[in-house]
Amino acid sequence: NALRRFAAQDYLDLQVLFNLSWFGFAAREEDPELRKLIRKGRFYTVEDRDYVLSRQHEIITVLVSRYRELWESGSVELSASPFYHPILPLLCDTSVAREGMPGCLLPKRPFSHPEDAGRQVEMALEYFEKKLGRMEKNLLERISDEILNVLEIPTRQCKREAEVVKKGVAFHHAGLLYKQRKIIEESFRKSLIKVIVATPSLAFGVNLPSFLVGIKDVRRYYPGIGSVYLPVLEVEQMMGRSGRPTYDPYGLAVLIARNEDEAEILAERYIFGEPEKISSKLAIEPILRFHVLALIAAGFCNSLKSLKNFFSRTFFAYQFGDIYFIEEKVLEILDLLKEWNFVKEKKGKLLPTRLGKRVSELYIDPLTAFRFLKGLEFCSKRRVEPFSFLQLVSYSREMRPLLSIRTGEFYELNDLVEKKRNKILMDIPEEWEDEYEEFLKSFKTALMLEAWMNEATEEFILEKFNVTPGELWGKLQIADWLIYSLQELALLAGKKEFLKEIRKTRVRLQYGVKEELLRLVKLEGIGRVRARKLFNSGIKSISDLRKTPLKTLEKLIGPRIARKIKEQVVKEEKEIQKTL
Repeated sequence: NALRRFAAQDYLDLQVLFNLSWFGFAAREEDPELRKLIRKGRFYTVEDRDYVLSRQHEIITVLVSRYRELWESGSVELSASPFYHPILPLLCDTSVAREGMPGCLLPKRPFSHPEDAGRQVEMALEYFEKKLGRMEKNLLERISDEILNVLEIPTRQCKREAEVVKKGVAFHHAGLLYKQRKIIEESFRKSLIKVIVATPSLAFGVNLPSFLVGIKDVRRYYPGIGSVYLPVLEVEQMMGRSGRPTYDPYGLAVLIARNEDEAEILAERYIFGEPEKISSKLAIEPILRFHVLALIAAGFCNSLKSLKNFFSRTFFAYQFGDIYFIEEKVLEILDLLKEWNFVKEKKGKLLPTRLGKRVSELYIDPLTAFRFLKGLEFCSKRRVEPFSFLQLVSYSREMRPLLSIRTGEFYELNDLVEKKRNKILMDIPEEWEDEYEEFLKSFKTALMLEAWMNEATEEFILEKFNVTPGELWGKLQIADWLIYSLQELALLAGKKEFLKEIRKTRVRLQYGVKEELLRLVKLEGIGRVRARKLFNSGIKSISDLRKTPLKTLEKLIGPRIARKIKEQVVKEEKEIQKTL
């Protein structure tokens, strides 16, 4: 009946009225023709319908460009719904419908295609990108924020990296924090970051989709030697970062020469030249010393004969034909290990002492362990403080390279050495002795670690010591391992009276705080900056945190962290009550 009652004019009127209803207040105000058509109400013409549809198209076109403009300026955030099917949970599993409607009827055969749900999102984002422009700018902004806020207080380097990442470019070197390096590498894999300017930190063992590698400089500066060409093997490793099998069928590597003469040298050396042969490093004394003790401590060798037999089957022996050169060194090392009480000889057998076995387990150079033990002997003659232990561990091979002495620092450091002389756990070399420069470097390295423990920021350490956050983090990890080793040796050597101070030094170094903040930083979510803020506000212990109202905490450290801290305090209180 309805079909018979509706004439062509009625359908045309419905079309126009339906499409008119979608116009908002602004469109009606700006367009007098639309207002006229709305007042007309019926008997619309085909021209009226075409005008309404054309205006819709015009407004939508402007709307999309306006959305793009607002989005790119950062004024709004836009989202996209799934492409065809908006109810993604049903695509993943139709049975979830019963969670909202327990009695609803469902198909007998359950439908579950989460992969289709994923594709719906992908298609929506692809369409979104096609219509509104690429999303890279917004994603790069987020990546930039991540890099900037890795540290509680961003350094100048963090700010510089965050700024260039917004442009789709990044720099990469060992001075960056591990998390920052990983963010950059992952963003490069996703093609968000297009170019990475790197030191050899990316030359070895990193698999990235870099089709093109450009090598700007093939020389490296060494103090006392000058600028020398890099080994062929190292340059080939750099070139090998291009065209990785996982990503590309082939790659391009370009050596950048300053002139034609240099181009010929580079071609001859790095394109037509042969890579250097790999040589054994076993004859280097610290390495040999480490392995001799390890072989005896593990029970793998228990005589000079078995040691010689082992070394005769190494790569060193294969490369040089015999082990005569290291035989003499092994004898010297054995004498030292016996003198240091790490190895003893009983009935012609070489056995590790309890101390020697622990030194081997700690993976430190036996010479480092000997120096630690000697340093502990000095404790009773010196005014011991955390700096004493920091300097002791800094004067070890494991901490190398130590901080270099810059022009103008020598006299300043000498004055500081005199002030701290009675706190140093070793005989200080005389200024004219060869060892003095190494000692001074270890002293400066200890000053940097002390500054960190006294809550100096990463920015201050970068300015004062020229040490980037990544380099600082590396030094802190090594120092932690060495202070733990010192603690273990103190225990075995019967120096228990110093254990408390050594442990306290280690914990302070881990958190980078003064002693007064140790109770606070042990809570998850409270770092050195938040702990200092709480302490300065009179909240100095767990008990103070328990008494402090949540709203007060929220103002100091933010709502999320405040709630997290309160939860931990309540949980700890319940645990104490259980034990009682």
